[in-house]
Amino acid sequence: MGIFHLKEFDTQPILMVALVNPNGTPHDLTVGSPSVKLHINLANDVGKMTRQMTINDASGGIVVYLWDRITDWDTPGNLFASTAHLMDYEVTRAISRVTFPNDGYDTLSILRHITDD
Repeated sequence: MGIFHLKEFDTQPILMVALVNPNGTPHDLTVGSPSVKLHINLANDVGKMTRQMTINDASGGIVVYLWDRITDWDTPGNLFASTAHLMDYEVTRAISRVTFPNDGYDTLSILRHITDD
């Protein structure tokens, strides 16, 4: 599982994830018109966020999310919890659904921006 660090209001670096099957191979996103969503379970029962991801490399299982300064930072509650937020990635097709990583979660650490602007 990976840890992704971001500061409040930042839109870079983008979130780039390699979806890997349990056997270590890249998850194939070339068949079945998959849709990939990022799910973030915010710490301290603040809530959940779901965002659409973009497929960057279908055969390599690479997906990306570009942070949005308006919608991603307009979430109510405390995003700067001492406990990292849990993330996973959901791939859906017409008749299937699978989430990654399938043996845990990635984490998102958001640090407060120092200045007032």
